[in-house]
Amino acid sequence: MEGLRVNALSLKWSGGRDALRAVSIAAGPGEVLAVIGPTGSGKTTLLRTLAGLEKGHGEVRLAGRDLAGVPPHARGVAMASQDPALYPHLSVEQNIALSGELRGGVDAKARARDAARALGITDLLDRAPSTLSGGQRQLASLARVLASGPALALLDEPLASLDAPTRVRLRAALREMLRSLACPVLYVTHDHEEAMAIGDRLLVMRSGGVEQTGTGAELFGKPANTFVASFLGSPPMNMLSGTVGRGVFTLEGPGAPEVPARGPDGPGTLGIRPRECALDERDAMFRAEVRSVTFVGGEWDVWLSLPGGTAMLCRCGQAPDAAVGAVVGVRAIRAHWFGPDGAAVTS
Repeated sequence: MEGLRVNALSLKWSGGRDALRAVSIAAGPGEVLAVIGPTGSGKTTLLRTLAGLEKGHGEVRLAGRDLAGVPPHARGVAMASQDPALYPHLSVEQNIALSGELRGGVDAKARARDAARALGITDLLDRAPSTLSGGQRQLASLARVLASGPALALLDEPLASLDAPTRVRLRAALREMLRSLACPVLYVTHDHEEAMAIGDRLLVMRSGGVEQTGTGAELFGKPANTFVASFLGSPPMNMLSGTVGRGVFTLEGPGAPEVPARGPDGPGTLGIRPRECALDERDAMFRAEVRSVTFVGGEWDVWLSLPGGTAMLCRCGQAPDAAVGAVVGVRAIRAHWFGPDGAAVTS
């Protein structure tokens, strides 16, 4: 079956500012596309446009059907927003079952109870929405999407109001529930780990456009540019600026070291993830001074000062032997190279 196909979808706000810039995406039935990006990158606007709540320009096809001119209520789209709207005069169970009932589902109530059970909110079914916390309201809204049998599910930060342990606990179950819908799912989140745990693929947005799409492993291991490289991952990738000439990369600053490089001559960037570097004299890429050592949740953050003054973070699995003020060798387990335009150097 054909899923969601979006081609060159664009939208401008009043004043001419781009809200969406030629967004082209595809998601198959049962596929979860996790959408991430900084605040203002267009994630929520993309969902609202696909739902028909904003009028964009471009092609949107769902299960082979062109949605141009189709009103929101006729698109077969279910959406859970950051600020869920529940009917105050209905119970939680009635709210969850409503969308399925409107679509003619004979088992709407049973599906509502199944969704509530999967999300652990069966004890809320008889309550009024006004008695729920923000997190409980989000779970009720999410259950409504799961129970509605949509042709397309759009989820905008559906777990944002929950505490961190609950979000982590729900990931595996939610991943399976979303796939059981057998429809394309767009899942917006600011949590990179959540995006990788729930999404089959990730879509990284910036300023209304798509920067890169792929699996979490692909984006993490081969970011398309410095934006994706620095945005995806916590802590973010170290970005060391310098100049490439005749196959040698020279870091900025007086006395900075030179290392073998990839890429064209000119300005360039060497990217090293904090967990992909080691304090090791063997095959050291350069030497640096230890400025601070901090224990962070089972790992050690070692801040270094490179010759020339550039700061760099190494996150180590065990306490370093070197004390603050010591000069140590730094070895990159994996190095990422970027050209003067910020694009990844692939050869």
